Amino acid sequence: MAEHACALIHGPRGLLLELRPASARRAPGQLTCFGGSCEPHEDPETALRRELGEELDWQPRRIHASVALYKGPRWVAQFFTIADPLPHPLHCRIPDHHAIWVPWPSLPGVPLSPWHAAVINAWQHGHSRVDLITVPHHPDQHLSSQHETGQDSVL
Repeated sequence: MAEHACALIHGPRGLLLELRPASARRAPGQLTCFGGSCEPHEDPETALRRELGEELDWQPRRIHASVALYKGPRWVAQFFTIADPLPHPLHCRIPDHHAIWVPWPSLPGVPLSPWHAAVINAWQHGHSRVDLITVPHHPDQHLSSQHETGQDSVL
């Protein structure tokens, strides 16, 4: 079962993303898709519906499983596509987090979380799976700063 469930909420204004505060534990200062962790008793769709209710006070009518994110054999997240109309005005209910519509042409220039950027890119190209790899740090190698920290990279 997927550990997380996330929403690719799109419409004429672009893609709805969550701007996380610099103090956030995950993806600080970055844009991510709305969603969160699956509880032990939840399938990803149920978890996403719960998360969207908690975060946006919104229940979409239709969601469609779109992209699965894996790290080796581990199913990290299931991303769902949602094109339902959203309530107006739209407010993120999580303190210091903000709901932002990002126009499609602006996506390459915004601070997207690397995992979310990989999934959005895959989704835009019609792919249904993203695989991540961890690049270990070797002191004798000169790698980019992302690799030096041993963070995940897209394969």
